[in-house]
This record gives sequence, C-alpha cells and structure tokens, in this order.
Amino acid sequence: YKRFHILFHQVMKSYGRDHLILYSEHGLLPTSFVIEPYGQMGESYPATNENFNSININQKDIHTSNKLLDKIYSENLIRYTDHYEEFCNLDKLLVKDRPTLLYAGQNDFLSGMIPNTAKTKLYHSPIFTSSDEAAFFLYELAKKKHWNFVYKMHPFIATLPIPVKYPKDMIVIRNGNINKLIDLSTVMVTILSQSAYMGLIRQKPVVMLGYNQLRYANCTYNAFNQEDIENTIVKAIANGFTEQQKKAFISHIARLNKEYLIY
Repeated sequence: YKRFHILFHQVMKSYGRDHLILYSEHGLLPTSFVIEPYGQMGESYPATNENFNSININQKDIHTSNKLLDKIYSENLIRYTDHYEEFCNLDKLLVKDRPTLLYAGQNDFLSGMIPNTAKTKLYHSPIFTSSDEAAFFLYELAKKKHWNFVYKMHPFIATLPIPVKYPKDMIVIRNGNINKLIDLSTVMVTILSQSAYMGLIRQKPVVMLGYNQLRYANCTYNAFNQEDIENTIVKAIANGFTEQQKKAFISHIARLNKEYLIY
C-alpha cells in the first residue's frame, strides 16, 4: 500500500500536480478523521511544523478539550475495535511489584516504515526498521531491568502470515482492547503508533521512539537514539505522566480540535 502511495505521489509530481494530493486517515482520537496535504504520521502538519504549538487557544478551547477527553475516557472509546480478547488472564502472567512496559506496534506498511529509506529515518523511525525489531530490543531490555514486557501488535499486522518466532516467555497480544492493556501497564512505548494518544488519555507516561503528530507537543518522553531508550524509560517509570505533560497534552488536543481534526 505504501509503495503505491509513493508511486502515485511521484507520478503526480512528474505532472506538476503533487499540490493536489491530500492524505486522509482515521483521526488521532476516536470518532475523528483527518484530511491534509502534508502526509501521515511524522510527515503530518503537526509533526513538521513547530509553529503548530503556537496556534492560539483560549480557556473555552481548553474546557472543550477537557470535556472531550473525559468523554473518551469514561466511555472507554477506542479508535479500532478488536473482537477477541486473548489476554483475559494477562494479569496472572505479570510479576507483581514490577513495572509493566507495554509496547504498541504500528502498521509498518502504512505508517512510513516500509519501504525503509532515508526519509523513514528523518520523518518516521530514526532507530528501528519494523515493529518486531523494536519489540525484540525492548524485550531484552525488560529482561535486563526485571520489568514485565507486553507486546501489543497492530491489528492488521497480527493477521499477516509473517514467520516470526518470538521467545516463549515474550507476551505477545494479537487482539484485544488497547485500553485494558494500557490500564495494566506502568509505561507505554511505541515508535509512532497513534495509540499513544490513548495512553495519554488514560494518564500513562508514553515514550516515543519515533515521530507522529505528538512530536512537538511536549507531553511525551522521547528517545530518538538507541542509547537513550533505557534511561528514558527509567525516567518515565519514575516520574509518570507529569502535571506539566498533562497541561501540554490538553493544549495539544485543543489545537488539534481547532485546526486539524474533523468529527
């Protein structure tokens, strides 16, 4: 799919019509939608324009954002519905009194990860080439640090017959309600999955290893070099979702509602 998008863009560009291209996808919040000319994830308007954070918002915008976030949280809304919950006994697999690291994979084929190019490192994933590559790295880190580790695959990737052998003791969740997994976790980590928004809505610290619309929002912990990942996760576990991050997130949502999302 992504290859087709790239090919189509190049064809339109050769005819001098690339300014007519619009990108559309499910929005960052449940029930929302996005249409924009810049691109997806790390190529999007909020991720490539630092001045997005300068969009003027007032107390009414903040109040509206708070009401929306409260509604999403209280009604347990999610962007995608998984029909099978294979993790009903997950809490029995987690070692008590240990931090739980939840890693959310993304649709590598539709999020700029594949094909992996110099543009991928610049706009999407500066470290890893796939969801699985990051999962194996984080699994080893979690073993070293004595953390619980849970890998939630993207629903689409989970349906593909990709011959990957995961360690027997790696908890891999293919289907299920992401909100319930978030509630069981101490910290959420992702490369660029937009489920990061659900983590923040549910008051969990989120560590980003790549770029999406949250890039300049100042509400996540960021580790864009492999050497920084361990210390960044340790910091997120220790400090949690801080008050400063909460305020920044609400302001970010207010700007999205004002200039970006369609409902």
